[in-house]
Amino acid sequence: MDLNQLHQLRSLFQASLSTDLQSRHHAEAQLNQLQANPGFLSTLFSLVASADQPLPARQAAAIYLKNFTRSSYDHQSTRITAKPIDQSLQNNKISDQDRTFLKQHLLQAIASVPSSISTLLLPTLAVIISSDYPDRWPEVLPQTINLIGSNEFPLIQAGLLSLLEIMRLYRWSGRDKSQLRSNAITLSFPILLQLAQSLISHPPENYGLLPTPTSLDQANSNIGTLLYLILKIYKTSITAELPIFQQQQIIPWGQLFLAVIRKPLKNSPGFPSDPDDQDRWGWSKAKKWSYFILNRLYSRYGSPSQLPTNMLQYKPFADNFISSFAGPILRLYLEQVELFIQEHDWMSRKVICHTIIFSKSVSDPRRPDYVRSQFAEFFEDICSNPSTISAGFLLALASGRKKTMFMSLLTFITDVCAKYPADHTPRDKDGALRSLAHLATVITETKSIRPNIEEFFSTYVSLSFVTCEVVRKFEIAGSEWSKQELLNTAYQGVTQCLSDPSLPVRVQAALTLPELCEHPQVHEGVAPHIGQIMKVSKFSDELLPFAADMSQALHQSYMRLMSEIADARRRLGDEDDDSSEEKVLVAMNILKTLQQLVVGLEGNVNVLYQVEAASIPLIKYTLKEEIVEIYDEALELLDSTQFALKTIKRAMGFIRDRL
Repeated sequence: MDLNQLHQLRSLFQASLSTDLQSRHHAEAQLNQLQANPGFLSTLFSLVASADQPLPARQAAAIYLKNFTRSSYDHQSTRITAKPIDQSLQNNKISDQDRTFLKQHLLQAIASVPSSISTLLLPTLAVIISSDYPDRWPEVLPQTINLIGSNEFPLIQAGLLSLLEIMRLYRWSGRDKSQLRSNAITLSFPILLQLAQSLISHPPENYGLLPTPTSLDQANSNIGTLLYLILKIYKTSITAELPIFQQQQIIPWGQLFLAVIRKPLKNSPGFPSDPDDQDRWGWSKAKKWSYFILNRLYSRYGSPSQLPTNMLQYKPFADNFISSFAGPILRLYLEQVELFIQEHDWMSRKVICHTIIFSKSVSDPRRPDYVRSQFAEFFEDICSNPSTISAGFLLALASGRKKTMFMSLLTFITDVCAKYPADHTPRDKDGALRSLAHLATVITETKSIRPNIEEFFSTYVSLSFVTCEVVRKFEIAGSEWSKQELLNTAYQGVTQCLSDPSLPVRVQAALTLPELCEHPQVHEGVAPHIGQIMKVSKFSDELLPFAADMSQALHQSYMRLMSEIADARRRLGDEDDDSSEEKVLVAMNILKTLQQLVVGLEGNVNVLYQVEAASIPLIKYTLKEEIVEIYDEALELLDSTQFALKTIKRAMGFIRDRL
């Protein structure tokens, strides 16, 4: 290593952080000239790894190293697709000498540098593994296994991070790479399991890794971090296939997953007091991935009746999984929910699924988004809405286990309604009626139960939001009215709800009335209420002045989110980032909100043009940055805007070219 060049690089990176623009530009220009020199990358890496150098300069050098390897390394894998930040980096190839130097020292550097730098070195490791493993870097797997087998926390963590990158390399690979993936798993997973079992079975008081932690809190946090990485490796390895070796080892691994979930967190040493830090704690992440793995194993490989024809090779595994784990998993999940309800333990919001009776904040009609949340079938992605998920589970119970569950559910619903309000709250009745609505199809198909529904309506149902929904669901299911007076009562109640001061009730009534109109005797009574029905579906004139401001606010929020997402992807590359995933979901909802705004403003051309002006830049940015997760929402917004305005502007040429 040339010490003079090392000191020169340090000075240049310090200058690149200067507040003076001219100094920064001068330093960057000199760095671009030096990068063509032989040994530049080795010296750059030495600066990053040197504990004697200033931390800001090392961080800046680590970022430069990441961008340089991404743009200049020979990429054989399609997994590394990031565009170079600086186009001037793209023309310089890395010499064999520098490549060898990086491979010899990178893993040790990740173990020894501060976390603020090791995070920046991981994308470089990912680039090298994706390009050179296994043909040009076969030693990385044995080196990784040796690190995992050590007794030092930093070395074990570095080994786990390296193995995670190897598993990511094969995450979506085809059958031609199956043998390579299986070999890596067969060689590394036994020591992973041994390490995980040791960590979960020993309390933090018996923490035996070096260096000795300064506190019990630190020891427990270290254990959680290592378990989290082990489970993330396992989760990545089962994305597309489940090798024979893992099928044979499912019993000890499954017991490990259950043990991690069973681990109490609330009073555990090191549990963060700040709610924002609790989800980021190592033990919290370990529990999250344990839930994910068990759900993935069951949904993709472990359900004998749900296996597609091209995956029947997993049938023996599925039978074994059901017999060995289905019961224990369900019991443990219910135990965890019970502990959470009784406030005996903490549970991450990322693993909580809403029940059919919603929490108070979700069921408050005064909330502005209450209507949106209650009409998921029209406004939301039905696969992500808590109401739809809960209803699907209830319907699956009633239809899939009709002999044992159906009558029990109906008895429970009737009991709640019969004992209201003496023994049950309004929320209880809301949940019971909502459950009844979702069971409409099964009830209508059951001849012995169908005649009793009218009696149920006349006894327990007073027409309002939820009960309008019950009537609508049963009408859709094809239920018949044997008594004319009950049909008239239902119709009159629905029409009265059209004048209800609550918007959710009016919307539900407007959706229910067309279903009742299938009955000829209802037709004559509908005409006087057409005006009220139309008012429900129109965008209120009082809200028009706020539509443009709303679209601008949504525009600003979206661009801020997109900027953060793009920066995170450039910084972390393929590394999972939970915060970016959440931001993508928020961005999706912003585009959906804009689309609904466009639909509601149809006919108000002046306001629509203002909304379009706020929307088109968002669509352009999404396509330009290739945020593919949001393409559907962006193009749906574009389609709605063009349809509402009946025009196509020249600005659309850019979008057409991107597509």
